[in-house]
Amino acid sequence: MRVGFIKDDVTPTLPRAAFRYLRRVGMIELMAVVGIVAILVGIVAGTMTL
Repeated sequence: MRVGFIKDDVTPTLPRAAFRYLRRVGMIELMAVVGIVAILVGIVAGTMTL
């Protein structure tokens, strides 16, 4: 019974870890894109006022 429980615990945790990793990468990419867009907007705003 212990082996069965271990197998049941291991199989669902692997996809969850993969999904969590993909979500973390997605969040990092989103933050990077937002930062780049903010920098570009700041540059454009600075050049427009000058």
